[in-house]
Amino acid sequence: MDVKRKWLVLVLLILVMVLLYMKFFTMILDSKDSARVNEKTYPYLSDYEDREILIESVDHIFIGEVLEEAGHEWTDDTPHTQFTIRLTQNIKGSILGDITVNQPGGYYKEKGSLKLLKYKGDSLLKPGEMYLFAATVNTESGWYDILPVYGSIKIKTEEQKLLLIEEFTEAMAK
Repeated sequence: MDVKRKWLVLVLLILVMVLLYMKFFTMILDSKDSARVNEKTYPYLSDYEDREILIESVDHIFIGEVLEEAGHEWTDDTPHTQFTIRLTQNIKGSILGDITVNQPGGYYKEKGSLKLLKYKGDSLLKPGEMYLFAATVNTESGWYDILPVYGSIKIKTEEQKLLLIEEFTEAMAK
């Protein structure tokens, strides 16, 4: 075997190893549509269906548009997904500008397979969509942490938005 063939074999071998590494340890080559869903029940500490309890449990309630998925991080052995949010209206508290919301759940790799951890009744936030958020400030990261299901309510119409604002404002007044 001459020197050119040896180099070609070596380069191809390295390329195959790099591709295998990327497939097994990163999400670069994976389609999120192919992820296996791992659905869990979230261990809620209170009955957050009750708006008054939810309002008392959070620092901020606001309406905002999801601009983009901003990152992924593991906390307490659980994947979390961060999103950049453009605030459009404060209901409780006062926040200005774009912020990062931290949502429990998200994509992760396990034994080379892409998986999605989601909590029953919840789905990951979607860029371009508007939500009402109930969040608590995480002083370490500066992010706004939301609970599954009760921490974000997708707003589909302007009428729904106005009704949610009225509902939360009235519940805060009690």
